[in-house]
Amino acid sequence: ADAPRLDLGAEWTRTTGLPFVYAFWAGRHGAVVPSDVARLQEALREGTGRLGTIAAAHAGGDPARAAAYEEYLRENIVYRLGEEEAAGLREFYRRAHALSLVPAVPELRFHAEA
Repeated sequence: ADAPRLDLGAEWTRTTGLPFVYAFWAGRHGAVVPSDVARLQEALREGTGRLGTIAAAHAGGDPARAAAYEEYLRENIVYRLGEEEAAGLREFYRRAHALSLVPAVPELRFHAEA
């Protein structure tokens, strides 16, 4: 029999009411300059503008798979860290700190849009 599965993102949202942040670009303060941020933001714009091409490249020539992949990329991935996502990330750090998994709750600082 298959082992029970747990969707960690869904469980996090059910428990906290906040979205779960699976990944984000991060670095120590001063590690990047505004032009670096602009390049990352341009990469985001280019990538999100080519989701169909990206999906097709990984679908092995199967149009149905390509369509499913593209739908997943468009509907299931949030490409911007908004207020709700930042609140979820802060709550994650708060809970990790309470469990002594991280030494402190870090301050989240963001670069402005280029």
